[in-house]
Amino acid sequence: MNQAKLYLLKNAVRSLEEQRRQHNQLAVYQLILEYQYLIKRLEIAEEQSVGDSGIVQDELDLNRVAIKGELRELQRLYQTNQIREKVYLRFKQTLTKQLKGINHGLTLPQFGLILNLRLSWRKIYRQILIRWGTQQDEKYMVEVRLVERALAKSAIKTLSEYLRKPDVNEQAFNREAIYHLIIRYRSLIEKQKKQQENQLDPAVYQQQLRNLHLRSISAQRVSLQYLIEQGYLDRHSAVALRQYINHEENLLLRVSSV
Repeated sequence: MNQAKLYLLKNAVRSLEEQRRQHNQLAVYQLILEYQYLIKRLEIAEEQSVGDSGIVQDELDLNRVAIKGELRELQRLYQTNQIREKVYLRFKQTLTKQLKGINHGLTLPQFGLILNLRLSWRKIYRQILIRWGTQQDEKYMVEVRLVERALAKSAIKTLSEYLRKPDVNEQAFNREAIYHLIIRYRSLIEKQKKQQENQLDPAVYQQQLRNLHLRSISAQRVSLQYLIEQGYLDRHSAVALRQYINHEENLLLRVSSV
């Protein structure tokens, strides 16, 4: 049944991509990341059932490439006097720690579970208060936003260049691992863009998340109906997947009503 669930989740991601517009990109990227987290968990479980660990290794290798690109960009920003030493040291420490963890086989922390939208929103709202609602060192926060956006762009560029190398077989990497990493960085870029332009309205963002999530759930129902009509599922699996979708919707509606 894992394969059928993967089919539903990937179609949910596809539906979100189709609905992506300039005004809702951050919400789309956040939801895609949540679905990608579930997709990756299922694919890892499938691999482990046959004694494989390709996805995890691909994620480690790609993250290592991306973080090295971020460190180079961070060094460039510091050497060209675009950021101060305390900003440089803060990011260098974080990236170095992440790289050390990856070299020891640890994957980076995941974005939250798909239905924990309220907590995801609270985290973003807390960041808004910190960055825009106080009169702390504004110059410092401007530099932080500059670095976060520049590093994310550099990571994407570094990954693209790496995968185009003649001695690197892009097809050998798990496509979900590549996609997940790119979307993660695009989400960071979009978040920084919204915050820099002071366009991240809490109520609007929350409503976008809710509407997009409901549409992605609808896409899963359509996908499930297709599997049933084509005879790919037995009755027990169809009922279980329908309950899975209903549970996701019910939990979303409960969270939205609070």
